[in-house]
Amino acid sequence: MKNIKYYLLSLTLTGCLVGCESLLDEEPLYSQNSAIVFSSENNAEMALLGCYGYMAAPNGYGQMWQEVMIGGSGLSYAQRNGADQDVLVRLNVPVSNSLVSLAWQGMYKVVAEVNAFIESMEGSGLSDDVKKQFLGEAYFLRALAYYNLATVWGDVPLKTVASSSDGIAVERSPKEEVYAQVVADFQLATDNMAPESEDGRANAWAAKAYLG
Repeated sequence: MKNIKYYLLSLTLTGCLVGCESLLDEEPLYSQNSAIVFSSENNAEMALLGCYGYMAAPNGYGQMWQEVMIGGSGLSYAQRNGADQDVLVRLNVPVSNSLVSLAWQGMYKVVAEVNAFIESMEGSGLSDDVKKQFLGEAYFLRALAYYNLATVWGDVPLKTVASSSDGIAVERSPKEEVYAQVVADFQLATDNMAPESEDGRANAWAAKAYLG
């Protein structure tokens, strides 16, 4: 009886090993990729709105960029008091300052997401009209992020392609090059976007205002 049990168990394990190998070759049903996200206008718009969301996140315009600017002005304290706030007022900010670090990360999160969006949108099969409008808004967001970064820090890393495992670290670029990219992106935004937009969305006039 014991031998029969071992025999049945061995058959079960062998069948599992053979059958399970094919499962490793299949993509999980829950996985998302650019081909799926950019297969329809609605999905692509949700991805674009996600880029807007990172700009409005707590380490973006949702909180940190107001706190850093208000504290650095010396005219008023922002929401947080203590050591982080004091060094902003004295304009003697260490690398470890959490407010500045979060603000830096916030804008570069926008840059990273927009770069990936632009690359995927350009390679999508969506109509030219949809591509033109959505890419214009994406260029606007990237220009705004780099405008903020260069205004505060001067020379900053400049990257306009989607990140990969072998291209994450980028040295700082002279602020003149960063501002040149900002102008180019705002110009592309002006040329591609409609003059009017929904509330909360960029339009051609907003890009022209920044160019001015």
